[in-house]
Amino acid sequence: MFVAAAPETAVDWKAHTCVVPTVGIGNVAPLAVDLLVATLGMKRIGYMDHDGLLAMAGSSTDPGAADLTTSMEVYHHAEKALVVLQQRAPVSKAFRGQFRQDLAEWLAGCAFQRVVLLAGADTAERLASQIEGPQQRYLASPGLQGQTAELDAAMPCLEPRLKSPGNPDGIYIHRGGIARLLFASLCEHGIPAACLVQFCAAGDTRREAGELVMALNAWLKFTDGALRQPHSWELCYGTGLAQNGLF
Repeated sequence: MFVAAAPETAVDWKAHTCVVPTVGIGNVAPLAVDLLVATLGMKRIGYMDHDGLLAMAGSSTDPGAADLTTSMEVYHHAEKALVVLQQRAPVSKAFRGQFRQDLAEWLAGCAFQRVVLLAGADTAERLASQIEGPQQRYLASPGLQGQTAELDAAMPCLEPRLKSPGNPDGIYIHRGGIARLLFASLCEHGIPAACLVQFCAAGDTRREAGELVMALNAWLKFTDGALRQPHSWELCYGTGLAQNGLF
């Protein structure tokens, strides 16, 4: 799946953490990755190629750069031992199962130290106990046992719900895209993995994206400074009202 931007790109990521967003409600997970990439100044090293990804091309997210933005890209930060995927286009419904399986196999083959999924969940589907307090939840695979003390301090574990034949674990991430099934696939492959879930609604979720990144930072501690807003957000919701008023 991975296509390197340069032939000499090293792909020995055994000591790295990989962050993977899932497209879902409010696009909060991809927006969180935008913040992460901008804050750390991460370098794009390639892209992911899969038949299920809807084709997309756009202007570069870096000011003045001549390259194109594509459906799913890979960023790297050597000092932080961090690899980040950025998914900018959804997966075709007919290919979702195959995409999930292929992505899990690729992640397993890379032998990352850990994989962290980011996802959004609909605020309208919260339990009564989830309305107040931290608006993030997490899931952890058996391979991460004993490594989630910082997560426990920052947020509760995602509360299980009614189990069913199609959902035997009772994990419920409403409008979270493939997050639940991808997390299950990672567990099946024995990958040390976590899924961080941010409650949000449809619309402008930049604030929630920041909260999700700070929750991730409480665990991985990748920065001590403030988050940097990406250039691509400057016209995210238009140019705003004229400074001199309308009348």
